[in-house]
Amino acid sequence: MTVPFYRAFEDRHRGSRELIAQRLQVYMAFLEPLKNLYQDLDALDLGCGRGEWLELLVQNGFAPSGVDLDSGMLEACQSRGLPAEQGDALSALRSLPDACKVVVSGFHIAEHIPFADLKVLVAEALRVLRPGGLLVLETPNAENLMVGTQNFYLDPTHERPIPHLLLSFLTEYTGFARSKLLRLQESASLVEGSAVDLMSVLGGVSPDYAIVAQKAAEPEQLEHFNPAFERDYGLALDTLAKRYDDQAEKRSHKLEVHTDLLHRNLTQISTHVEHTERHSKHLEASVRELLGRNANAEARLDGLEAGSNQLRHQLQDLSIRSRLADDRYEQSERMGRELSSRASEAEARLSAAQAINELLQTQLLSEKNQVLQLQAQSDSLKSALGEHADRNRSLEAELAELEAAFQAIALEQLAPQQEDLARRMQQLADAQDREELLEAQIDTFKHEATKAETHIRLLETSYFQASEQIEQLQQSLAHAEEEVRKAHSQTEVESLNARINELKAEAEQLNNRLNESLGNAHHWWERATHLGDRLNESLGNAHHWWERATAHETRLEQVLSSSSWRITSPLRALVRAFKWLIRLPFRIARRLLRPVLATSINMVLKRPGLRQRLARGVRSVSPALFNHLERFARHRGILSTGTAHSHVTGAAPITSAPVAHLSAAAPHHDESPEESVSSMTSGARRIYTEMKKASMNKEIH
Repeated sequence: MTVPFYRAFEDRHRGSRELIAQRLQVYMAFLEPLKNLYQDLDALDLGCGRGEWLELLVQNGFAPSGVDLDSGMLEACQSRGLPAEQGDALSALRSLPDACKVVVSGFHIAEHIPFADLKVLVAEALRVLRPGGLLVLETPNAENLMVGTQNFYLDPTHERPIPHLLLSFLTEYTGFARSKLLRLQESASLVEGSAVDLMSVLGGVSPDYAIVAQKAAEPEQLEHFNPAFERDYGLALDTLAKRYDDQAEKRSHKLEVHTDLLHRNLTQISTHVEHTERHSKHLEASVRELLGRNANAEARLDGLEAGSNQLRHQLQDLSIRSRLADDRYEQSERMGRELSSRASEAEARLSAAQAINELLQTQLLSEKNQVLQLQAQSDSLKSALGEHADRNRSLEAELAELEAAFQAIALEQLAPQQEDLARRMQQLADAQDREELLEAQIDTFKHEATKAETHIRLLETSYFQASEQIEQLQQSLAHAEEEVRKAHSQTEVESLNARINELKAEAEQLNNRLNESLGNAHHWWERATHLGDRLNESLGNAHHWWERATAHETRLEQVLSSSSWRITSPLRALVRAFKWLIRLPFRIARRLLRPVLATSINMVLKRPGLRQRLARGVRSVSPALFNHLERFARHRGILSTGTAHSHVTGAAPITSAPVAHLSAAAPHHDESPEESVSSMTSGARRIYTEMKKASMNKEIH
């Protein structure tokens, strides 16, 4: 190995002069008290290297000298005017007289020489040191696993690592009064208490250490060095390992707490998912049934619309026939005008014709009355359609409420909405019954329209007969006086024309009302279609929540089948067993004390005087304890529910006339619980039973 190689190696891996000088400041706490003991502060540095330690000693008032075998290292010292010479460390020590130095130091030389030579070096250092003098030996720390297994062997001149216990024992064995271990060059962040990971345990221990040994001296002289020798320096392997174990234990505890919390959350989610799934299935069945009924209602509404269309066609036929009758009347009017020119010839026959006209007028009045009846029936149909429209609005509002309730139930609970759903289904059934009644009314209306058509046909027949008689009158009244008969015939024809116009207007009004009724029926058919669409949307929402519940169940199964769940199973079982063991003494004590307490209460109740005194005393001290004892006695059957208070307190039941008067004024308060429950609905009875059970359980515990 050439000298330039080792100089280059030292410059790269040793560190800069400034860094080394900063690290060496730690030894000044040991060297400063020497100034109080001696005036001449001679020091010897073995293996002085580049001279950082020599330079620091000169700056602090010491008179150092250095020895090193490497000429390349000595060049760095000589370039700075430091007192260093080339030579062997042992030879340099042997050449010195006894008790001539206050400091003998050797930085990173102990690992370069055999152990036998190291023993000689320590012994020679003890010889040349003055009383209270210091031996400083710094070397790599094998306690650092990275240094002891890898970094130490980076320098090819190293012999073997030297544990600090061995070097410390060597100084004490040689004869030094005391020694101090200094762990050096550790990470500042680890010293300040940062997190310790596995790499910190392996390589975070102080990479170097030094043994500072002091030669025996007078006690008052050694006292000056006590502060430096009593301090702790650096990081040990056991310290970092303990910090790492503490952090691991904390993480394990946090993981255990998080696992328990996750288990409770999963249990709650599982319960909620099961509850939601059951109610979703029940609601889905109810909605399907409601959708089926709505489909039936839609079919009936289609039938109603078809019947209304048929009735509309019949009214249109009636209007056409009315127009034909009007045309025939115009024709008869023309014939009447011709007849008026011949009325002078048959006045007597004209009287008969007048009688026939009066009969025709009577028939027209009868037909008008029938049309009025038909109009009244149309108004009734319109009213029924209005009721049906109101019912559809109510049904639509109920369906909207049902959809909102379904969304709320999918997030929370569905049970309280079951009765409301049943009631709305009953209302839907009532709506179907009303639709059937409306269909019956429409059938009646069709029958009346048929009767009206029959009357119109009879009117046409009578009109044809009148036409034939008028033709006969034309032949017999040719010689009547034209002016008188014309005026008389003109008046009667105008009266008949006015009546026909009134009948026509009434028929048109009836047709308009029927068209309006048909429009309303189409409107409600559209509303029913919209209602069906909303029901389909509600079914889609129910399917969405069912998919959400299935996804939650799948996630729960994945968690329960995961490796972490199986690994933590023994831990959870251990926690449950530990909790059960903690509660076991309280349960045993409670079971043993309950019979004794029941016997004591029976004994006290049999003695009225003692009962009253104890009741007053316990109530004055702790009303809560008194109430708890009273509930315990009722649960054990020692006291009945109605007489519990009077037995315990010793007070007589209060009965008076005002109470009786109040009872008579409000008889519903005197009903027994069984009668009140029997008058409730099924849902109210179920809620009452659950509340009663909860109250009993609370009293027991």
